[in-house]
Amino acid sequence: MAAVYKSVSKKQAKQLARQQEQDDSDAEMADMADLLADADDTSDSEDDEEINAESAKKQLAAGFMPKTRVLMLTSRGVTHRHRHLLADLAGLLPHTHKESKLDTKKKTAGYNLLLNSLADLHSCNVIFFLEARKHGQDLYLWLARPPNGPTLKFHVNNLHTMSELNAGFSGNCLKGGRGIVVFDRSFDEQGPVMSQPGNEYRGLVREMLRGVFSVPKRGIKGMKPFIDRIIGVFGVDGKIWIRVYEMRESEAGGKKKSEDGEETVKPKDKDGLPDVSLVEIGPRFVLTPIVILEGSFGGPVIYENKEYVSPNQVRHDIRISKAGRHAKRRDMETDRFAKRTNLGLGEGEHTPATMPFGLLATELLLHVFRSCETISDVLNLTSTCRRLRVVFNGSNKLQIITEIAEREFGPLDEIIQLVTQNASQPAHLIRTAPMTDSLLKQIIHVGRVAQKWEAIYPVKKWKEDYENRRSLTDDERSRLRRAIYRLWLYHRAFHTRTHERFSRKLRHIVMERAQLLHNWSTQELADIEDVRLIICDIIQNHICPSNGTIQRKFRKRYPENHHQLAFNIHLNYPAANPLGSSGPFDKGPNRIDQYYYTAYPGNMTESPAKYKSRFRNDFFHDPGAEGWGDEIPHYYVVQDMMKLDPGQVLWLREHAPLKEQVEGFVLSLGDWFRDNGETFGDTLEWVMNERGDDMEEFRTAISDREIGIVWD
Repeated sequence: MAAVYKSVSKKQAKQLARQQEQDDSDAEMADMADLLADADDTSDSEDDEEINAESAKKQLAAGFMPKTRVLMLTSRGVTHRHRHLLADLAGLLPHTHKESKLDTKKKTAGYNLLLNSLADLHSCNVIFFLEARKHGQDLYLWLARPPNGPTLKFHVNNLHTMSELNAGFSGNCLKGGRGIVVFDRSFDEQGPVMSQPGNEYRGLVREMLRGVFSVPKRGIKGMKPFIDRIIGVFGVDGKIWIRVYEMRESEAGGKKKSEDGEETVKPKDKDGLPDVSLVEIGPRFVLTPIVILEGSFGGPVIYENKEYVSPNQVRHDIRISKAGRHAKRRDMETDRFAKRTNLGLGEGEHTPATMPFGLLATELLLHVFRSCETISDVLNLTSTCRRLRVVFNGSNKLQIITEIAEREFGPLDEIIQLVTQNASQPAHLIRTAPMTDSLLKQIIHVGRVAQKWEAIYPVKKWKEDYENRRSLTDDERSRLRRAIYRLWLYHRAFHTRTHERFSRKLRHIVMERAQLLHNWSTQELADIEDVRLIICDIIQNHICPSNGTIQRKFRKRYPENHHQLAFNIHLNYPAANPLGSSGPFDKGPNRIDQYYYTAYPGNMTESPAKYKSRFRNDFFHDPGAEGWGDEIPHYYVVQDMMKLDPGQVLWLREHAPLKEQVEGFVLSLGDWFRDNGETFGDTLEWVMNERGDDMEEFRTAISDREIGIVWD
């Protein structure tokens, strides 16, 4: 009977072996068929892409990762730690191909051509590229899906290789094995983090990292059928933390050494299974997202981390802080010397009557720079002497201009909220940004516009009782500029192509607009409404005057002319580009930026608008054609034009005196702009009703100068 059982068991074992070999051969034939199908199919039709996408989804649903091959390489200039990091990752991931260093000094066509060509040469569909900057001080990681993208750029810091911490990284694992990739809840689509607006990019980061660290189950040369490690991806404080652990098993009931050196016996579990623990084996590093591009190493930017600060800026701030302490000590010495001079304690010493700039101390020259009132004064002062120019262009340049810009254009925090606003973040969130040269240029550009409104505001505010007109105080100028910046921020956030007229009354859209106004007090909202009423007066009397206004001004200018004006509210000049070379979207040297951004308030009289007049009456022009209708039609035109921000209104006032030019500007904005009135007035009324205030009384108090920019 024993012989019979042995023969039966041998037959069953042979049958099982044959069946397993047949299944393996069928799987290999299926893989070969897929490869042949992929090799024969060279078309880029949409049907093939859909079939590939469906096959990838089926593989994911079946528990298999799609076939991926990762190209790993570094740039020249990496340190030994960076090389060891890449070697450790290549050893952990069997589906990688390690390439030699990329010579980035010959990147005439950029990384796009070189890296995509290498990926195509080695049949890789994921690129893992480590780029070193500043002689190895900074390390950046590029993850890309060639050839169509997307591309992710990270800053790598706090990296530790396997061989650095022998005491901490004491684990071990089998070479060629597979690992389990674990993402924390911050990468869950239904989690509390990704559900917040502005965190949608985490889903793309999760898929790209899964393509790198998740090893396919089949088709990898040298891969072992073991799972003995866990790769953890954690999102904390806006950064991505990568950790690698070994799954270590220990038999239940075995002996374990305690901290005192005594051996203790582990108690057995109820099920009798071995104990599993995690031991970190490395490497470990932290990734900070910087930017996401739509293409492979190129294309439009689909996400940008506004909270990222470059390592160069961090090192610069450290140097500035050290220089500030030294400058403070020198200022104290200068003040002490000035006091001794005023007290006559240094009269016995021989001092020259005059001293040239070349012999003055740097601290004294910096004090002179900081005493200037405007940025123009600083720039003019630097052009007078080489010594002043050298001192100014030193490490204190940015600090000096920032201090003067705060006095001339402040508050700078409101300008930063304006220039850093984008669609990736809600408008009501408070944003901060480090001061850089490019940011300072934008601040100066916006501040020039606010300075021009400082000159316009008193003329319009005291239009009727002009005998009481006065100049604004420093506090009133500051509040006027703050109101301009905040109204500009509202226009940039909500008067855009994405906010059409059909969605303006929806409750969630109104609540989104009201969140921005909730940041400001009632007095601050009164300042903004006061400025908005002045802008409305400019639009309805200067930019888009009514027929009655045109006729009244024409009769006042030409009282003896009895010409009957022909009014027409429709488009009178259907030209393709009526603005010519000075249009607001022209990229030539006469684009709009050089007018309403960099022009000084003193140059307002030099505007080319003074050479044209809407009241010219000849064979080629009828003043009646400059009217925009009366009553209801004119009201809707003004409501549409109120969507323009203060910079655009100022440009039209100075450089578009004719209706032809204004219509060309409106047509260049697109169809969304027309028949879609402004929403700030409705949103303000919503917020005032929430606070229990009456809107009519609120606006009456502004007109009576009880609240607003100026008070009587």
